[in-house]
Formats: sequence, structure tokens, C-alpha cells
Amino acid sequence: MTDTKPALPAFDDFADLLLQAKSLASPTDLQGVVCGRLSAGASLNQASWHELAKQLMDVESLDPLLAQALDDLLAGTVDELQGEGFSLDLLLPGDHIGLDMRVQSLAGWCSSFLHGFGTAGLKGDAKFSAEAAEALRDIASLAQVEADESSTEQEAEANYIEVVEYLRMAVLTLYLEFSRKAKMH
Repeated sequence: MTDTKPALPAFDDFADLLLQAKSLASPTDLQGVVCGRLSAGASLNQASWHELAKQLMDVESLDPLLAQALDDLLAGTVDELQGEGFSLDLLLPGDHIGLDMRVQSLAGWCSSFLHGFGTAGLKGDAKFSAEAAEALRDIASLAQVEADESSTEQEAEANYIEVVEYLRMAVLTLYLEFSRKAKMH
């Protein structure tokens, strides 16, 4: 028996596809928007996701490889958000990229998440639990984060890993709260 769980596209391969398409969007931007939309209780099907992605990437059409990467991104992200293991993988650059760039990507992911969350169509009277409100405030703060120049390389790396883990849990908190509310309506 094989595991047919959808897998996220590899960051570097996805980034190459986006460059070939002359897109200014990064894998980080795209997953942030997807997570934001889904965490606010919106649903995305393939057609609506492709249209949104083309807007975000500022491209007219999608070549088949890029369309497949977008499909993998959506399916993998949905699978992880809906999974029982709290195993959301954030599509961020790998350790072979300098910490400054990874921190910038993390901040960009958070900005994109907030954009996706804010444009998902939540009603103005939506009620936020204290945990959800705190998670959104923290994600907004992380959208402004910069690399800490005063820490040692080891400390800075450990802080980055801790922040990524916190962000994962904040996103899952929001998803659990608002996806349940969306199902009730």
C-alpha cells in the first residue's frame, strides 16, 4: 500500500518555475495567501485558485508544470491543515539559504497570510477568540520581523526555528477556529 498523501512542491523547484514564468511572486507568497484564505474559512477549488494565483503572479496563463505545482501547493496545504498531526509545513527557503533571506521570506509569508486572511470574505461581525486575536496580532508582528544582528549565528538560527514553529501553531489555531465556523454556516 502506498501513501497517496498530497505533497507540497519543493521550494527551489517551485521558485524556478515562478522565475521561468517571469512572476514576481515566490512560493512563500503563494502558500501564505492560500493558508490565509483557508484559515479564514474560505474554500478554494482548482479554478478559483488558478485565477487567484495568476493575479498574484501577474501572469496571463499557466504552463502545465506551473499549474501542477500550484495544484500540489493547494492540495498539500489543505491536506496538512485538515490533518490530525498538526504537521503544517511552511514553504520557506531551506537552510542552504542565508538566515537574512529566510527571515525576509518568513516576514513575506506572514504578510501574504494576512492578505489572504483579510480578503477571504470574513463577515465584519466575525467573533475572534482571544487565542485567534493574539495569533493574528503575532502574525502581523512577524510580518515586520528582521534578522537579529546582535545574536550569535547559533542563537539566531535557534530563534528562527522557534519563530517558524510558533507561526505554524498560530496558523493552525486560526484554521481550526474559522474553518469550523465556516462549516457551521
